[in-house]
Amino acid sequence: MAPDKTGGAVVMRRANRLMTTGCLTVLIALIIVLGIVVSWLWYSVWHAGNVNSERREKALASTLEQARDTADRTARALDTSGASDADTLTSLIWQHSEAPVITYDASRHEFTATVAKSTQYDVTPLPAEAGGFSLRRVGVAKDQPGP
Repeated sequence: MAPDKTGGAVVMRRANRLMTTGCLTVLIALIIVLGIVVSWLWYSVWHAGNVNSERREKALASTLEQARDTADRTARALDTSGASDADTLTSLIWQHSEAPVITYDASRHEFTATVAKSTQYDVTPLPAEAGGFSLRRVGVAKDQPGP
């Protein structure tokens, strides 16, 4: 009997189909795994950003509340003092606000005390920063007590 020449071609076609199917399956699995990793990284960055924004807003609200309290205390002290000369009023404002800069506008009969206050808050690290350190950021607000 003569050797079959078509049998080898059939086996090769079947092997090629199996190789193609296997490669496509592996490629699809890799795409799915990479998609999951990228999605997780995106969500982690998004979540850390939201948490950091909330902390920043709370720190700013706390600083502004402290500034309002200082302004209110200073205004009450000015009202109850009964003093009218600028030096006494400036001294009284400094006692309550410890402002390094106090200005008086004679045309409007108004004092302005500028106070630098800061509030620290912890920043949630991004996945790339999770190597054991985190950033600390400081926000600054100015207080200008009213009359």
